[in-house]
Amino acid sequence: MVTRTGTRRWREGAVVAAAFVICLLGGTVRVENTLTPPTAAAYLVAVLSCAVLPPRHRKPLAVLAVTTAAGLVAQPSDWC
Repeated sequence: MVTRTGTRRWREGAVVAAAFVICLLGGTVRVENTLTPPTAAAYLVAVLSCAVLPPRHRKPLAVLAVTTAAGLVAQPSDWC
């Protein structure tokens, strides 16, 4: 039987993994409507954005600030 804490950890892991995949897929689409493999910078942005997600229930504003900053930095640069 899975304990309540085990279920909660599994859900948190699933949320972080899904967010990582979605962030990484965003780094594969190019302006010319083509798909390319994600760059190392895309992996870095995805990891940084998703690493702060587990404490999102305790410190929602801090998590929102970090994920927004990661998105703002990645958007104008050609890293991803």
